Amino acid sequence: MSYSLDLREKVVKYVERHNNMLEASREFEIGYETVRSWMRAYYQENRLKPREAYRQEPYKLNWEELERFVKENPDWYQVEYAIHFGVSRGQICKVLKRLGITHKKKSNVSRTR
Repeated sequence: MSYSLDLREKVVKYVERHNNMLEASREFEIGYETVRSWMRAYYQENRLKPREAYRQEPYKLNWEELERFVKENPDWYQVEYAIHFGVSRGQICKVLKRLGITHKKKSNVSRTR
């Protein structure tokens, strides 16, 4: 949770009057780095409001469609699936893992003892 805009304005005015961020942090019982970041945002970006929260985009990959496609094309590599669906290979890897689909194993590998 972020601090109120009213408090941010009070802290900025205090720092401008007294020219001391450490005193402001003690006076308002806020961490020094918080005051410092507010002042940086105020002077560099002319902003006091907190930034918008980062919202993760929903998966643009249809899991059922991927599962069906993998069963139809089992010899493809994850990179090829990623290119086909227009997503990253990491996303393909995560979805396949959640679906319980493991990658190909080499069946003709000989082991030495």
